[in-house]
Amino acid sequence: MRGTGCGESGGAATCYTWLADDDRAEEHARETIQMYTRPAGSSNAPMRVADAHIDLGIVHARRGDLDAAVDEGMVAFDIDRRSLTNLTFELDDAAKVDPGQVLIQEWDEKRQQDVDVVISLGAFERMGQDPRNCP
Repeated sequence: MRGTGCGESGGAATCYTWLADDDRAEEHARETIQMYTRPAGSSNAPMRVADAHIDLGIVHARRGDLDAAVDEGMVAFDIDRRSLTNLTFELDDAAKVDPGQVLIQEWDEKRQQDVDVVISLGAFERMGQDPRNCP
């Protein structure tokens, strides 16, 4: 089993978004945007910034601010040198997870590949995982 994306290229904001810890997700997304956005507005890590905008959009949507959610998504899709496939997968993954749930990947013996599985946060913790280990 692979974890929730903590420490991977998705970063802490994505991890906290998947865990539905919206305050921490927002904090880390804003830090990522600030850290990787140059004064002139360009980015030295455009995919990280785009991912952070997607995370902010998900947070806004959960809070009921759909205009802000759409705005963040549009910013993400307007960033140069992006992978639309990656951003689309993140949006699809986030749509699978409700508050109190965690998206993990497990090995499916029958298919011989990793598959997405949504489990409760309690089940995740019983597996010995700790969401506080997110960077």
